Amino acid sequence: MSDELFYVGPVGGLRPLPDVAGSVDVPLARIGGTHQSLTGRLTHDTLGFQRHWTWAWDLLLAEHLPFVEALQLGLVPSPLRLVDPRRANRLPEQVASGGSLTRSSAGFATSFGGLTYRPLTSTGADPTTLPAAGLLQGAVEWQRPTSGAGSVYPSETVAEGTWRLPLIPGGETLELSMWVCGKAGMTVGIEWIEYDATGAGTGYFSAADGDTVELSTTVWQLITVNVEPAVGSVSLTPQLTVGAGEPAGSVYSTAWQVAALDAESLPSGMTAGACVDGDLSGGWRPGGGAPLVVTEPAGGGYPRFGFYSAGLTLIETR
Repeated sequence: MSDELFYVGPVGGLRPLPDVAGSVDVPLARIGGTHQSLTGRLTHDTLGFQRHWTWAWDLLLAEHLPFVEALQLGLVPSPLRLVDPRRANRLPEQVASGGSLTRSSAGFATSFGGLTYRPLTSTGADPTTLPAAGLLQGAVEWQRPTSGAGSVYPSETVAEGTWRLPLIPGGETLELSMWVCGKAGMTVGIEWIEYDATGAGTGYFSAADGDTVELSTTVWQLITVNVEPAVGSVSLTPQLTVGAGEPAGSVYSTAWQVAALDAESLPSGMTAGACVDGDLSGGWRPGGGAPLVVTEPAGGGYPRFGFYSAGLTLIETR
């Protein structure tokens, strides 16, 4: 994957947008309002956030115009996903932040047991052992009432299949990572499922293929695995898993990440789970790198013979 290219299209049909000579505008808007009571107290209601990406091509070659125009006119099959190379973590912000965005476990699902959002101070682990602690408010607690096998994963009820993360055509290497703590002596790991263009699972990869760690009640630990998706896979979803026979108890997880190893927004020479001097996040990024989007045309023209100008805005949907 090129660090510079933005990809857009349906999962399984992503195509790169033409490069632009200038910048790409990406404003972030808060959805909500601010209310003032009769006593003067302010209440800040936040329902969510929304980004707009706007490209302006001053000199577009004829061979690049059809794809841009098809996007402008809404001809490209939907739902559309955007892969933003500047936003390394492809998970939705709510999942990436361990529920911190909405202070809830919304966006997560489990095969058994219960899920509850907890502030970091309620997990029992030392927050200084979590590199991204200063950027996160909490974690998702998975309450395992028995010793059975199970997993936690991005919820499949999220609209338009956004829990499946699109893959760049031609192959790429991704790093899956998350930080965990909880019941001492319990072993947890990362699993993932790959899907083809029809949405059918093409491969289920167990913790034996990834990474495992024995939990600590007082220390946050990183679990991570590098993944090279199989030919024919167009999306994947990560899972936190516990095998059968592990002791019952709680598992806390936060700072989930799925990122290309060459993602531009990660510091040079550093992978998604690493921690280096000067980077206070431990390599974690807040997510939002593969949103569901709709298109809006933004201008066009014929600046000179053989060239075209065009504009395009992609609006994130929630």
